[in-house]
Amino acid sequence: MNFKHGIVNKALIMLALTVFSLGVGIIPVAIYCGVNGNKDRYKQILKKIII
Repeated sequence: MNFKHGIVNKALIMLALTVFSLGVGIIPVAIYCGVNGNKDRYKQILKKIII
């Protein structure tokens, strides 16, 4: 597994939240993905280009 830039870590936390809350956790996960998902991906690509 590649743990670069914390994206996989965030995904595992969101998955655990959803599973342990019996599906109710999908609501905050969906909100987070809608608000910050593109920003996280953009940061990852930007760091990859610079380095």
